[in-house]
Amino acid sequence: MTSLKILRTFIAFPIGEGLIEKMGSLQGELKKLKLDAKMVDPRKTHLTLKFLGDTPVSSLDKIHQTLEDIAKRHASFSMVIDTFGAFPNFRSPRVLWVGSNECLEEAETITEELNQELSLLGFEKEERKFTPHLTLARLRSLKNEKRLAAFVEGYTLPWKETLSCETLIHYKSTLTPQGALYEPLYRVALVS
Repeated sequence: MTSLKILRTFIAFPIGEGLIEKMGSLQGELKKLKLDAKMVDPRKTHLTLKFLGDTPVSSLDKIHQTLEDIAKRHASFSMVIDTFGAFPNFRSPRVLWVGSNECLEEAETITEELNQELSLLGFEKEERKFTPHLTLARLRSLKNEKRLAAFVEGYTLPWKETLSCETLIHYKSTLTPQGALYEPLYRVALVS
């Protein structure tokens, strides 16, 4: 009897050092609010385009061929990270993030193509609208929510940083007690 090998995977763009530093600085400000939050290590952050979840090893070649096909159709591009936000919103936040004030057509198109083409391989389509974001923290409770509300009122992200979207990466995610570990399984460059 053979067991089906399953990995937990997702597809994303990596982020650069400048953005990692700026996210770390903003997290320092958020830590002063003493929120009941788990900060996400900026060095492990990616702009996730498609979460695949349970991924049979037997499907990796087809996934990677799909990434190759999509990358051939799209030029590399950049987006400006210039917004501080929360999901679902700042009145009852669960996730704090930085992202782009406007979702670029290129990012939306690539995400839609990933959604469509990977659904043909059995991966569930994402029904929510794509919101380009990089997670800063996940809130476990609304402890000190008034401090957060005071912080965000009239707050504008004091910096802008360019995120270069040049390489699609298929990552393996391994959950550990210390947090998730990410390992690139496959990389493909967009047309330059």
